[in-house]
Amino acid sequence: MTAGLQIWNGSGGLVLDATHRIGKVLAVLTVTAGSSGSWSGDLTSGGRTGFAAFSRAFTYGSATNQWYVQKPEVVVSGNTVTWTYGSLSGSQSVYCGGIIVIGWY
Repeated sequence: MTAGLQIWNGSGGLVLDATHRIGKVLAVLTVTAGSSGSWSGDLTSGGRTGFAAFSRAFTYGSATNQWYVQKPEVVVSGNTVTWTYGSLSGSQSVYCGGIIVIGWY
């Protein structure tokens, strides 16, 4: 019996197939609101696939609970993870900091 996790996108394409191996978290980084940066490490050796996930630092509160915040764009390319903030635009009023979890599966 096969066990694991599979995730498909809206078009039916397989995005994540974790049925054959288990992942490993390599780093948990604190991201300061508005500050872009990068992290490099071994994400691809042995046929691994790297991942990075961003989580907002705040999720509730009167002044800080704004849905119109700008979070960073997080990109995994080879063995490097970068996060970049663009300019505030439209109804976006604040940059959002948080954490980035980086690992491989």
